[in-house]
Amino acid sequence: MTIVTSSWTHPTTGQIRHYINFQEWAPAAGITKENGEYIFPAAQFVPSKRVSGSSLQKLKGFKIWADKNGKITVDNFINFYNWGVDDSAEFAQKLETYFTENGGFDFMGKAEEIQEDAKEVVEGEESPAFNGELTEEETAYIEEKASEGKPGERFETPVDLASEAAEEIAEKHGVSSHVIYNAYLKAKGKRTWEMPTPTWKNFKRQFEA
Repeated sequence: MTIVTSSWTHPTTGQIRHYINFQEWAPAAGITKENGEYIFPAAQFVPSKRVSGSSLQKLKGFKIWADKNGKITVDNFINFYNWGVDDSAEFAQKLETYFTENGGFDFMGKAEEIQEDAKEVVEGEESPAFNGELTEEETAYIEEKASEGKPGERFETPVDLASEAAEEIAEKHGVSSHVIYNAYLKAKGKRTWEMPTPTWKNFKRQFEA
């Protein structure tokens, strides 16, 4: 069974996070549902027990997400004694193992297809005429490159790598890079600008907004 996620792009780093809701990760933690009530799993010296209303709210407050490689992070973690783990990192590993063994994530297969298509867009022999809008694959290519960036690392920040990807696409289409900058910002619902202007600075400002 593929794990369903919802994606979110960090506005500063450009990192794409794939969030997993409670109903999806509960089975990975051993939480079951019986007669409309959630049940904590039994652990060493501890029997299984009903999840109280207050505990359920705390569980739903966990922010559990996967990066592009499927690595799990658990924010707002509370160590309920039934799980038999020491910290959020160990709990994250527990979930990650379960997800890997039970179908993986919905975005992984799609991401591979998009990346492959994006690679063809950039490296292929054909140069399709640019109609003013980026394809899904081109947008994904820019975001994928940005996610590899390192905030604070000179020439390797998310916006540096995003702009490099945009320049590759611009070269492919035979247009100026600022045309692709604008098309990307438009696709993301951000402010664009009239040319000519200091293009990279405007792109950086809106990309990080």
